[in-house]
Amino acid sequence: MTIQQIPNASDAPRWLQTLRYTLNPLDYMDRAFERCGDLFNATVIGNNPQVIFVSHPQAIQTIFTSEELVAPSNQLLRPLVGDYSV
Repeated sequence: MTIQQIPNASDAPRWLQTLRYTLNPLDYMDRAFERCGDLFNATVIGNNPQVIFVSHPQAIQTIFTSEELVAPSNQLLRPLVGDYSV
């Protein structure tokens, strides 16, 4: 599955999705899971066009144990949590 095939959590405008996520993140996530399943795009954090949420335990395990997946370090938190924190 490519990023283009991952469903959006909502068709609502980005600002409204962000507001809903901010006010009640668990409800937002539950509704997105019901609508989309285990994997969905929700642009509710930052200005990125894709923010992929994963809720399937086996997929999460694969993400955290794969040596092929590399995420950039968070430069702001790097002095506190190190280079390889999640």
